[in-house]
Amino acid sequence: MMTSQVDRVALVKATLYAEPSTDSETVSELIYNETVRVEARDGDWCCVVSLHDDYPGWIRTEALAPAAAGRPGMERRFCLTRQAAAYESPDEENASLFVSYGTPVDIVERAGSGEAARVRDINGLWFGDTDVLPPDSQRSLGEEARKFLDIPYVWGGRSDLGIDCSGLVQQCCRARGLEIQRDTSQQVHTTGTAIGSPDRHQPVRDDIVYLPGHVAIALDAAMAIHADGLAMHVRIDPLEKIFADRGKTFDQGLIRRL
Repeated sequence: MMTSQVDRVALVKATLYAEPSTDSETVSELIYNETVRVEARDGDWCCVVSLHDDYPGWIRTEALAPAAAGRPGMERRFCLTRQAAAYESPDEENASLFVSYGTPVDIVERAGSGEAARVRDINGLWFGDTDVLPPDSQRSLGEEARKFLDIPYVWGGRSDLGIDCSGLVQQCCRARGLEIQRDTSQQVHTTGTAIGSPDRHQPVRDDIVYLPGHVAIALDAAMAIHADGLAMHVRIDPLEKIFADRGKTFDQGLIRRL
């Protein structure tokens, strides 16, 4: 059945599949409160396009809920800790769920002050005021990526439970207020400004270094952080090793700068 409804993700995370079956390829992951355009419904499945990056896929219907309408004065923030606790009330001590880094939170109310201050999102959940923060263009991509150190590599992952190389870059760019495309094959043509290949240009801190099938965030001219599908976790490595481990040379890479 064809449709054009806008829904939100109601779960902490939800897998996006290539086809309406859990046996099909995992193509990405959506996290709490991200919005999608529902293109079609097929039984327990919805064909959707994520609104933040225009990425298509199939998701279980149970993962979605109607998206709330925006309100005057609503403030868009993001979870910028590895996890943020969400509560049913401003005084509740036991969290009802934990959302992942990068989760968008639309703030409509504030309660308390100081360390006890909490903010309520448009869906009725309360968060610690300092756990969800506005984007800031001055944030360091590398320092944001360090929050993911040792998190498992998961193909299609975009959360603290598992993340892939392009998902790591996408989520760290979100901390700077930038919504970029999902896959390395898309990002390499569209993210920031192309500087050139690493054999001719020295990367600087927070440059994004692409190579065929992979991407890393430069910490300086020699070192980078990446979600490593060979070691199966987020780690810091010399750029030379990142290229060599994949049988690539610097002339095959591209540095892009925000």
